[in-house]
Amino acid sequence: MSREAANALIEKQPQGLTRQCDASRYCAPLKTPTAMVKDLKSNARTLEPFVSDIAIRHPLTPSQLSSLKKTMLYEESTHPSEVPSKDGDTNAMDVDDPVAPTIQVKQHLSEAAILASLFGWSLVPPSTSATNRRPMHLFTKRESALLQCELCQRRVGLWAFTPLKPEESASPSGAGAANGSEGSTQPSSSPTRPKKPLPQRQFDLLKEHRSYCPYVVKSTILPTISTSSDPKTRLSRSSSSLSHRNVATASGPMEGWRAVLSVVLPFGMAQRQKTEYDVFGQNDANTGEASEQSQEADNVRDMVAGVKEHGGRELLKYVKGLLG
Repeated sequence: MSREAANALIEKQPQGLTRQCDASRYCAPLKTPTAMVKDLKSNARTLEPFVSDIAIRHPLTPSQLSSLKKTMLYEESTHPSEVPSKDGDTNAMDVDDPVAPTIQVKQHLSEAAILASLFGWSLVPPSTSATNRRPMHLFTKRESALLQCELCQRRVGLWAFTPLKPEESASPSGAGAANGSEGSTQPSSSPTRPKKPLPQRQFDLLKEHRSYCPYVVKSTILPTISTSSDPKTRLSRSSSSLSHRNVATASGPMEGWRAVLSVVLPFGMAQRQKTEYDVFGQNDANTGEASEQSQEADNVRDMVAGVKEHGGRELLKYVKGLLG
């Protein structure tokens, strides 16, 4: 195509535009809280062997990071990975065989893997020439691993962020090693100095995205939740209101990573509080007011832990002290 034809096509293209692309095309994809937590967890498992010892830079506050790790840990404990049985013909209804505890089968996820998954980074799939059925991390070398963002098509090589190790001291020469004790008694003519570890480059999870990436641009809008008269619905919303305010205080467009975080954190807090409050029974009239403050929620968690450790007598003493 000649330059004149290309210019004519460019001038003709705006005239054929009738409407702009739907705004959802420029937003970070949002799913249900359960599905989003599972996707983040699955992606973090794939990233774990490659980013576990990489220095990470992120904009999360310590409280947000702690809540995110607790959410991922809770989802891991409630959905343990399946362990294949040694005997294929074992009856599933046989209750005599001991069941392996969940803590032995779940995989530990590093902070770097969880954060990289939150900010939309995933491992670049291998080329089509790799036709084996092994998992991705078994045939992808760490020295050649690439991370990508599927929204802005940004790719980053992990070899630029791997920790650099100082070179080992020079080994004895071949002649000295062959002579044995005679070579070892001779003093070294050029003593080597221990080298300091080289500084490690940090991987900025936010700035490595392109400037127009939905994870960086404020273009994602959270879906609104309609009001409901059901007390259980009000309880679920009130239990997650604190985390929601910590992540996003405005209802307008926000960055993609904030939108994902605002969906994941309330889900984790609501699930944890639901499990812990069941110890004392449900109280629809009072629990909504008590869950407005995170400090009160921490007191309830401490109380539950104390009852499990010391028994019910300490709880009775505490209640009698409150009643005077």
